[in-house]
Amino acid sequence: MRRSFSHGGHRGVARHRLCALILLCALLAPLAPAHAADPQPYNLVLQPTGSDQIDTAIKTSSLLATLRDSSPVPPFGLVQRARQDIPRITTAAESFGYYLAKTTVMIAGRELDDPELPMVLDRTPQGRAVDANVRVELGPLYHFREVIIAGAVPTEVMSALKLARGDPAIASNVPAAQARLLTALQEAGYPLAQVQEPIARADDAAHVLDVTFPTTAGPRADIGAITFQGLKTVNEDFARRVLTVKSGDPFRPSRLEASRQALLNTGVFGGISVRPADRLSPDGSIAIEFDVQERPLHAVKLEGA
Repeated sequence: MRRSFSHGGHRGVARHRLCALILLCALLAPLAPAHAADPQPYNLVLQPTGSDQIDTAIKTSSLLATLRDSSPVPPFGLVQRARQDIPRITTAAESFGYYLAKTTVMIAGRELDDPELPMVLDRTPQGRAVDANVRVELGPLYHFREVIIAGAVPTEVMSALKLARGDPAIASNVPAAQARLLTALQEAGYPLAQVQEPIARADDAAHVLDVTFPTTAGPRADIGAITFQGLKTVNEDFARRVLTVKSGDPFRPSRLEASRQALLNTGVFGGISVRPADRLSPDGSIAIEFDVQERPLHAVKLEGA
């Protein structure tokens, strides 16, 4: 089954849009805490998975853990909080490549769907803590099988992905590889290069992922006209002399950044941004604009002895 790397929360890889680490960041956004006059205290037990990294991610993503002391909840709120934890904790495990992970939360020794649970909580004396037990069955670790760049790209950028067959299918490595590929293309002189959202094909029986990076290199281009925006008191000729790039140089973001730093190092600018054009000029070059913010001028009083 073909899936794109975007936000999603479905169970299992075949139904899961793989960029789980980005999704995890979204899930970590705090939810509005519940409040009640008679809170239900609880003792939280997070069963270890065997991986300190995964255990830490689970604890960080768990509302039961992060809100236990700061946001007390009544019995009903405790059950709701536990329900919300299941997809959050599962996503944390999936982000490490365990895409068949299963999360179970038990309150007072009972499953969340146990019809007796509300009555058990109601009968718990006020102020007495109940146990909240979280268990994660990781299941098999997925690995990358095929890693494909779909599109014509120069040979020298092929290794930029740094993903190989057999590597653990850690979710955060996929968008990182996408960013590396785009950077490599731009550094090779392709200013309009695009690397679209990666697409995963999961084989749940073999516990592997095939990942495709749809890529368009676009035309290669040199730097064209260089212009400045925001110059007021600073002479433009001075600014141009400071630049470490000139029209006709190969386009490379690292060289543009070096020029930006050189301008900042003069001390006369408080901020500088560099903006390549979004299309090529008629001569096939790419225009560059330096948007500068000058520092305020300071008057200096000189007095003789």
